[in-house]
Amino acid sequence: MRMFAGAAAIGSIHAAFSFYWALGGGWLLETVGQFAVDTQREGGTGVGLMLVAVGVAKAAGALVPLFDHLRPPAHRWVRVLSWAGAAVLLVWGGAGTVGAWFGIASGAQVAGDSALKGHAFLWDPLFCAWALLLFGALIASRRSWKLPQSPSTRYRESRHSRDVPSRRIPMTIEPGTPTWVDLGTTDLDAAKTFYHDIFGWNFTSMGEEFGNYQIVDVGVPVGGAALNMNEQGELAPSMPAAFTVYLRTDDIAATIDQITEHGGQEFVPPMAVGDIGSMAIVAAPSGAAFGLWQVDIFTGFDTSGQVGTAVWFDSMSTDFDADAEFYRTVFGWQNTPEPMAEGMRYITNAPGDAARAGLMDAVGMLPDGVPSHWQVSFAVEDTDATVAAIEERGGSVLMAAEDSPYGRYAVVADPQGAAFGVISSTTGEGAPGE
Repeated sequence: MRMFAGAAAIGSIHAAFSFYWALGGGWLLETVGQFAVDTQREGGTGVGLMLVAVGVAKAAGALVPLFDHLRPPAHRWVRVLSWAGAAVLLVWGGAGTVGAWFGIASGAQVAGDSALKGHAFLWDPLFCAWALLLFGALIASRRSWKLPQSPSTRYRESRHSRDVPSRRIPMTIEPGTPTWVDLGTTDLDAAKTFYHDIFGWNFTSMGEEFGNYQIVDVGVPVGGAALNMNEQGELAPSMPAAFTVYLRTDDIAATIDQITEHGGQEFVPPMAVGDIGSMAIVAAPSGAAFGLWQVDIFTGFDTSGQVGTAVWFDSMSTDFDADAEFYRTVFGWQNTPEPMAEGMRYITNAPGDAARAGLMDAVGMLPDGVPSHWQVSFAVEDTDATVAAIEERGGSVLMAAEDSPYGRYAVVADPQGAAFGVISSTTGEGAPGE
């Protein structure tokens, strides 16, 4: 965003001088050329209007790209016009700068000529700087979120290079289903070491422009990680470490309206993430917080069930009936009941193999002080070995490993306290949380 701001500042300087000259100002006008001085002296409404129009065009070119990337979503047409505008600025400014320097060097005019100096040292170099900063901002806001497209050498050679036949998840991520997960932690360096050791995760920083947000992969996209921040964008070490599950939406603003209308809450309003999509943080009626993701060019994580990737998602609710109706109404869940032990209730968002997530009646299950929440489970090759490795590295076991019809399952936490599930499966069917 700093490069967008720099480009906007330079463009605003250009625009300000155009408005100043339109109002009759004369300072530095001779550096544009004698024709500009003569034109202003002739006066007339037409000249003033022309300079105002030039100033408006420059101001729009300077400020629209900046403000468009501050508010969700960043519009594709603005980016296209920004690319084109940057190219025009670079060609125009480059040609003017080179031409002026050639004129000075060749002695075609007096070396001290104001117009030549103005184009050689001021106006045209500013056009070039404006263009280069705008190019840099456009490239950074796209490439900084470019995910790994092929497995790294480290991944291909690791023990995690095999698929595990855990829950079979459809490759298409439908609206209302999980599409991304990220870790908010109090110690990012420690978390990176821990999860690399446990899952073989690789971390790629998106840079300061995105708060050093980390994209996680195991050769395919897994999710993200970052230090906990408050609503003002400041570090918040008092916030507990936790994973956030994001549900896909095609219209983030309309979905938030539906959420608040049906008993949910909006915690973090929609914000653009570069040009890849928009996100928000909300909560169900029970208070279980989750994210929303509106796709622009990035659809989300890998859904093949590969070791180290997310394979199932549970909402642990202390207000089951309200949440069940909420997810049905807002996100189109089909609320399919699953067989459970007597007195327990559990539904999935869709029947059979189409299911991607579940809702558990967690009354009496959660420890005192633990609120309703979403929980993500990751595929592993060997649940018991993974649990042992987690304990060896300072993690804890929240629910001991046990067999289920869908694989051997455990709930654990990392050294900072972020809870998640692990499952190894040989059946390839069903939900690990059932």
